[in-house]
Amino acid sequence: MTNCRKKMPVVPLNLNNFESSIISAGCPYVLTSPRSLRACKKAGIKPVELLYQSTSQIADDLGVHPKYVTDVFLQRETDRQSKISRISACSLISILIFWQ
Repeated sequence: MTNCRKKMPVVPLNLNNFESSIISAGCPYVLTSPRSLRACKKAGIKPVELLYQSTSQIADDLGVHPKYVTDVFLQRETDRQSKISRISACSLISILIFWQ
């Protein structure tokens, strides 16, 4: 996390802002917020699984032309959004438990 602090003001990367290129630029981590990291751990999801992958990135990974990966892209994006929703729910539950 020291690299993040040197290049920019300290803004915890959480489930609400980790996809913002302005906030996450130059930071080697997907998430830095303790609550978001705990929610990932509780859900059994690695933060890197939350990163968006374009069709061209998927095509490069699979070694095929981007026009052939539409179905794979849609499935991966659906899975990614589902994981984000599950982690958000875990995070919300931990907030509610904390304030009881």
